[in-house]
Order: sequence, then C-alpha cells, then structure tokens
Amino acid sequence: MPAVSRPAHGPMTALGNLLMALRREQVTQPDSPDHCSNVTRHRRLPNEVAQETHRQHCTRLIGARLLEGATDLADLVQGADKYLHKWTEPLSMKKKWSRNFGNAMHCYADYYSLRTLCGVEPIRRLTMFGAADGDEGIRSLVRSPSLPSDDTPLRPFSRGCLSALYCRRPHGTAKGACWGAFGYAHVLPALRSQFHNLLPAQLPMAGRSRPCGGPRGVGVVYMRCGDYLTVHQGHIMLRLDWLDGFAKAALAGVGHVIILSNQNSHGPTWAAPVCAAVISRMRRRLQRLLAPNGPHVSVRAEQSILQDLHCMTHAEVLIVASWGSSFGHWVSLLNTGCTVVMPYLRGVGSRDVGGKHLAPIAWRDGLHYVAARREQWVHVPDHNQSIWKDPHAVLKLLSPPVT
Repeated sequence: MPAVSRPAHGPMTALGNLLMALRREQVTQPDSPDHCSNVTRHRRLPNEVAQETHRQHCTRLIGARLLEGATDLADLVQGADKYLHKWTEPLSMKKKWSRNFGNAMHCYADYYSLRTLCGVEPIRRLTMFGAADGDEGIRSLVRSPSLPSDDTPLRPFSRGCLSALYCRRPHGTAKGACWGAFGYAHVLPALRSQFHNLLPAQLPMAGRSRPCGGPRGVGVVYMRCGDYLTVHQGHIMLRLDWLDGFAKAALAGVGHVIILSNQNSHGPTWAAPVCAAVISRMRRRLQRLLAPNGPHVSVRAEQSILQDLHCMTHAEVLIVASWGSSFGHWVSLLNTGCTVVMPYLRGVGSRDVGGKHLAPIAWRDGLHYVAARREQWVHVPDHNQSIWKDPHAVLKLLSPPVT
C-alpha cells in the first residue's frame, strides 16, 4: 500500500510558521483604560450578544489565507505590500484624515501593525494625521522582502506578524482593502496612545481641555446620517427603538447625554433637514426613556471631524447607533471611557458594506455588542431615494411608536 503524503510542517512552510508561533507566544488580551472598575468592565447589558476573541476570529481568516496558496515564508511576507495601496493611492492622506478619518485610520493601523509586528520597512514614513517626507499617498509603502536573514528586521515567525499579514477578509469588496484587515489588535494600545498624544495639536486651543464643551462624565450617542441616506451607497440605518432596550442601563450614572451626527457634512445637501428631523426625534425619545431622574439629553452642533472625535473618544459612555461605519468603529476602539456599545445586526447576511462589523470581536474590555433584530434596521436601497429625501417618510421608517 503506498504511503500517504502529508502536508509539510517544516520551518519554511506557512503552516510550520503558524504552529511555531502558536506554541511560543501569549494570546493578546482585550485592553481597556486603567481607571475603569471591574464592575464596569464586566457588566452585561440587556440584549447583549456573546463576543468572540480576536484569536478565534483571526484563526478562521488566517486559515483561509493559508489554504488559498501561501505555502512558504516568502508568500507570507511578500503578501503584505499588495494590501495597502489599492484603496489609498488616489487620495492625499492629509485630506483623508480630515474627510475620511475612519478609512485613513484603518490604513494607518494596517501599516503600523505590519511595520511593528513584522518589521516591514516603509519606503516613506507614514504618520498619523498626515504623511511625512512629502508623501501624498501610501503607494509603495513596503519593500517586497525576501526570506529573512540574521541582519534583517523582519519578524515573520511571530503570532502578531501572522495576524497582521493574514487576518483580513479574503472575499468581497473589502478584499485587499485596509478596512478588511483585523490584524492590529496586538498594537491597539499603542495606536490609542498615539492618537491621544497627537490629536490635541490638530484642534483649536480653546477646545482641548473641554472635549465636549462642558464638564466630563458625559455620555455620547453617535448616529451616522448624511451619506447613509443615499441609496447607491448601500448602507443600513438603525431604527430608534434599538436604543429602547438598553440605553437606560448603559447611560446610568452619566450627568449629561449628547447626540452627535453628521447632519450637514459628508453627505448631499438634501440630507441635512432629514437628519435634523431624525436626530430631534431621537433626542425626545431618549429623554422620555431616561426620565424622570435621568440625565438631560441635548444635540451637539456638528463640528469638524477631529473636534467631534475629541468629544466622542473622551465620553464616559459611548453608544454608536450606526452599523458599518469605519468612523464609528475607530471612535469605539480609541475611546478612553469605560462603556462602549455597538450594534450587532441579526439577519444581515454578508453585506459587504459593513464587513468590518460582521463579527462581534472582543477588541477591548468595556465593549458591548447589543443585538438589533431584523425589524430594528432598514436597508436603505430597499426603498426609493425619494423616500429618504422626505423627513416625514423617514421618521415613519425609523421611529416606531414607543411601547
């Protein structure tokens, strides 16, 4: 009887490298700000769904990458360069930070994790909030490295490097895009530290010490609107009753609640009055829900992206009432508060527009995913564009009666 051939597990194969890394390194644990109490870190909210660890999520994606044909070390390391410039080359990074912060942050996190965890050397230094050395894009960020030798900085045998290289979506519109990558969990504390050290220099002096324009201890509810109302974008809007089941528990103890939304920017001009109507209805609904002894709820006038970031990332409680938003994703991970709530949609299938949120990943302590049932969200393209231009029609879709 002929011998059965077995896959090679030697040190020069991708599978061998993976096995060695798993044996040698500790698993990255979720992190959270040091000032949060254990009670706050580990409490559960109504309708909260169970989370999966970053390791569990990446195991599936790394396995898919290896099975797609990465058979040796060169395939693992050389795969890094193609993931960065496809979606970022046409845009100036300076403009991207101020207009498309979420996508810029995804690409910076991808770059930073490859540089830090794998030792991949950049041709030009990319910095948070802009590109150094006159670089106008991220083209050719990394060299195509060969097999490492003793005098190279490459570290491809580490768990972190394998995660940075291959923990990314292998299919759909996010394939190859920075926002389809998930390998930055190992460097998330460093990214958060960089962000909060560098952001103040981008802000007006008067607003640096008062992130939300008032005392600390505020809760912030963020709802992406504007561009989300355009049918061709393929986005999803949460209905306001999603907040009903958990907002009172999540916001307990804060002194003031602020609602933030892009009503006048990052979207067509016709969207502004529609968004204003939706946010006004949200404010009244939340105030009724939190009464009689709850905090006051107000709508904060829209500022620049970076000023709004400053407020949201310093909120004691942050509720992201939007799904599929890169901006909302990074606000949640960079937040220094103790409670962050994100939606987890039931019945969403594999819609690529929100691919980064298809799994409830335990990125950090204090993060909660609250389920949104199928009847609690609306796929914007399911309705004619004329519907989304009519404030009354939109309120009928998104604001069911309070039960």
